[in-house]
Amino acid sequence: MASTIGIPIKLLNEATGHQVTVEIDSGQTYRGKLIEAEDNMNCQLENINVTQRDGRVTHLDRVYIRGSHVRIFIVPDMLRNAPMFRSRATRGRGVGLARGRATVNRARGQRGGRGSNPVLDTVNAPCNLQNRRHTKMDIKHSRRILCVGAPGSRVLDVIKDLTGTAPAAHANGSVAGLTHEWDVNTAYYTAKVPVWVDEIPDVKRWKEDFMKPEAKEVVEVVGAWVYCFPKPNGESLKHEWADIMKSIQSVVEQQTEDMGTNTVMLAVALPRSSSQASHAAATNQGSEELEDLCLDYGFEYIDYAAKGKNEYGEKAGFERLKEALEANEWTLGTAEDAETRIDDLDFDQDEDVLGGVGNREEAEMTAELFGMKAALMGEENDFDAEADDLVPPAEQAAQVDDLDRMMGKLMAVKEQSAELPEEQRKRMAARAVKELMKGD
Repeated sequence: MASTIGIPIKLLNEATGHQVTVEIDSGQTYRGKLIEAEDNMNCQLENINVTQRDGRVTHLDRVYIRGSHVRIFIVPDMLRNAPMFRSRATRGRGVGLARGRATVNRARGQRGGRGSNPVLDTVNAPCNLQNRRHTKMDIKHSRRILCVGAPGSRVLDVIKDLTGTAPAAHANGSVAGLTHEWDVNTAYYTAKVPVWVDEIPDVKRWKEDFMKPEAKEVVEVVGAWVYCFPKPNGESLKHEWADIMKSIQSVVEQQTEDMGTNTVMLAVALPRSSSQASHAAATNQGSEELEDLCLDYGFEYIDYAAKGKNEYGEKAGFERLKEALEANEWTLGTAEDAETRIDDLDFDQDEDVLGGVGNREEAEMTAELFGMKAALMGEENDFDAEADDLVPPAEQAAQVDDLDRMMGKLMAVKEQSAELPEEQRKRMAARAVKELMKGD
């Protein structure tokens, strides 16, 4: 035990500002942003989802937890590459694997007696830390970001700020079903995080669609929900935004195994005009009310027009959005976990890479998008007569043809490549998937 003394405290210092999970001896689990950690493992968290032993989830603004009650302390997977671990051999206690889904660091508070020291627990250590000393973690199988909002919510503006570019809206102005990618490069990890976009013209119908059993797979791979809405000037539309956040919360809690405790949920209020943006500092009272409203549904409120830092010294506006997403746990799981219902496409299990993206990863992403786009198509084609007039019949037919074309092309590639050598077969499959993802 002597070799581990002091490591948890350094680890907690590295984790400050990140999302962490703390389980106490009563069985309650707290997940939120770590604000401060002391030498005796006392810690302060904010914006917390609390999971009771019976599975009920509540929300707290801030909480102070005594170190003597801490049983398990889970920090983001990206901290496995923190400087403190780069010089430690695997014989010491270090990075571990929990629940077979994500690599985590656990700091356990030993309750053996007064003066006992917390130690870092290891469960199935997955890698040789010596070999990773000079490398960042490269996340091959990433969870997704789902950006949502009512029509006209400027979702694409947020995506462009985050990634540097944005996909073009459909011909009818809708952004539902668009996809993009965010290249993340932090001090601890690199990843290509897929970004999905959806529109919520009718929150009741949207919720019904995402509550269906076939939508469970899509929801489970979403690591962050970014709900975009215009910043209000008064009370008129707050109930609408509350309904949407409440619906998203219900979907996440029902359709994920962990009831959303490992999912980032951000409510982004965008200024309606440049004049509103310039007066962002003068609307603190309204922002506090919105923040309380968002917290009721498990969302962190972000005033997108805010600049610099808030009164607590924390980043605000876009910088806070980026910080929250970078601190998230993006690892989807092992390669075996990610191989979901695509075996009939004959993709090999090896991670052969074409253009920097794994074949199986692309195929998995495409398979999931087929399900999501099919659901959205079903929603669009089920509009009432008034809404149906907005989408010309020719365009509706073209959308159906697009889905048929994508499925037909994948099956054609499978048949055409059946007699080819393995290497050529994999290249053809990956090229077809890349073309489909680009919309060719």
